[in-house]
Amino acid sequence: MLRFASLAPPLVRPAARLYPLLAAFLLSLLLAQDASAQIYAVFLKDPKQLKRLAGHAVEVNGELALIGEAKAGINLVNGQTVYQGGKGNNEFWLVFTADPSTVPYKLDAGEYVTDGKKGGTVSLIGDQILRLQSFMPRQSLYGLAREYAIRRTAVAESQTRRDAHKAGSPEWATAHVRLLAQMQQLMSWLDSTCFPLAAKKLATEIEKQGKQVAKEARAQRLANALASIQMVPTPSKLTDLAKTLAPEKSFKVAESLHLRFTYESALADDQVKTLLELGERMIDGFRAEFVDPWLASDFTDGIPDRRFMEFWWGPEEPPAHERFLTDWYGTSWGGNKEQRVAAMSGRYRRNDDIEYLDYWKIADNKDFDAIVAHQLGHVLANLHYNQNRKGDLPNWIEEGVGYWLALSYLGKNGVTCKEFAKESYAKPSAAAIEHSVFLGETEIFTTLALEHGAAIDTLLRKPLHQMEDADLAKAWSFFEYVGKQEGKPGQQWLRAVCELYSVGTMSIDPYRTKSETLFAVSGEDVFKLLDRRWKARAEEVQKVGLEPRKK
Repeated sequence: MLRFASLAPPLVRPAARLYPLLAAFLLSLLLAQDASAQIYAVFLKDPKQLKRLAGHAVEVNGELALIGEAKAGINLVNGQTVYQGGKGNNEFWLVFTADPSTVPYKLDAGEYVTDGKKGGTVSLIGDQILRLQSFMPRQSLYGLAREYAIRRTAVAESQTRRDAHKAGSPEWATAHVRLLAQMQQLMSWLDSTCFPLAAKKLATEIEKQGKQVAKEARAQRLANALASIQMVPTPSKLTDLAKTLAPEKSFKVAESLHLRFTYESALADDQVKTLLELGERMIDGFRAEFVDPWLASDFTDGIPDRRFMEFWWGPEEPPAHERFLTDWYGTSWGGNKEQRVAAMSGRYRRNDDIEYLDYWKIADNKDFDAIVAHQLGHVLANLHYNQNRKGDLPNWIEEGVGYWLALSYLGKNGVTCKEFAKESYAKPSAAAIEHSVFLGETEIFTTLALEHGAAIDTLLRKPLHQMEDADLAKAWSFFEYVGKQEGKPGQQWLRAVCELYSVGTMSIDPYRTKSETLFAVSGEDVFKLLDRRWKARAEEVQKVGLEPRKK
């Protein structure tokens, strides 16, 4: 959570280091499942084999690997994956990287049954495998296909909204830019999971669709932001300081229109540029969805067209980690210094041209894209909904936006802003655990929000330290619902909630009065009405995970 009133940052950690995503639901899943129903990256000794299976291979950390779901021969022993070595046989259901809707098996009473089609499986002896790496431990190919169906439906809904307007009209152009943003989210998800060929195909369609509004300022906005990405000279003061604090390290700087990365050179330049591109796409997508359609004199864009956020990725050695913050950024560690220095990261707001600083140890964090997505979400929430106030904003809104960016563009959330205690809601049944692996990530989050998320009038003022995983799932789902389904009143409501919270309003009555006015509700509880509307929409989303077609 961003504590703007103080320089002392909260702890921010990669989620995988603290808790399995959606702990009560997924922790049970991880403990209960065996090596099947997991997707693996299989690195082979002979590159020629991968060429023959190119339609099922993905680049993982710069190395090509076969992607498949365990079918036979792979087991979990004391939490470690073990496959059959030597001449032992290992079988995998293969991903089809050009088509996420294709699943090489069908389900019969929860059991995997091959459809008999060619190319859906591969059998490898142990001697052919260089190594086996868990790639998507909570997911199945079937679940990915269901997730894809939900995302394709979201694109179709966006196209329907566009087509409700006269082609070429200002309203049509605005809706078309929203459609392009929705397609960008799908493309990013395809590329960040295991469907690069499908992503490439969709990129071609996005380029074609983009030409219809190429002269629109909003369409040109993203092109200009992407074109701004560049490496810049490392400041001599930073180089000199590094000679003292970390003489074995070197540092680089890359920038875009809105973002800066200052990083230890162990992080590859191309990776940094990719992260900057992701960040700019997310900023533009947020604007297209939640800002552009409602722009007016009473609803202005709070996101500046200048650099407003910097990510630092530096050495983990305590003395260097501590002093780069004070000596380079001129920022105090604040209270609880020892704990904060030991933490993986901190967030700060500074009196500087670039206001927002995310400060990370590079060695502790590998999920860079998820970190950028979640942290950028916090800042966008403060810029746009909290109108860049130097005070707290409702925890559910900033977490909701952070989760929205991470899940929309990556299909995962790799960051948590607190350490979770044991959840209070019931442990899922064995049937729920077995079924969950066949759900997409959106379905899993939505299920948890529906079954255990707090009512919105409770969530409105709930502090982060009291939130459970289900509350975070509800925050994401409710934010997306209000932002997309309640039109301009929904957008104005999010700002109004931030305004009331910023002045320390704790009574529910002012929130209720403002909500009744904005949503034109009288004679019934406005919060119960909003929760019913949200629930109806969430349940509708759950029904979209269609039965995938077979190869």
